Amino acid sequence: MVARELDRLKTTDRRWVCLNSIPGGRKGTAIDHLVIGPGGVFTINAGRHSGGRAWTGGDIRAGRYQTQRVAGILTAATRICVRVQGLIVPVGANKDVVKQPSNIVQIVNHSALVDYLRSQPHYLDGATLTRITGYARLSSTWSG
Repeated sequence: MVARELDRLKTTDRRWVCLNSIPGGRKGTAIDHLVIGPGGVFTINAGRHSGGRAWTGGDIRAGRYQTQRVAGILTAATRICVRVQGLIVPVGANKDVVKQPSNIVQIVNHSALVDYLRSQPHYLDGATLTRITGYARLSSTWSG
């Protein structure tokens, strides 16, 4: 469902790039989706919660760690400071957010994902977007 929403984003605005299942991290973990566009760079952790509830009351350590790790990797590869925001996207769950986790990790319902991404202030110009995307697409960026 998240991939379908991201396809809709790319179809309506070609400046957005979505990369899926990027390997890396400890114990064979992967980044579900990496989204790069005029509004920034986003890691997306898509969690399936069939009929359940997704609840948070504060910090999400794993999401924060992944976001900081991706920012470090892309900053080292591109040699520019890359700011990354993490998104936790629960699918098939009622979402109870007592408090959004932090300014670098947010929880966004999959049905609101495209609107959320489009609503971000544009801060990446075309050249920077192209540079970050180019390095993000290289497997060598993630294997180091």
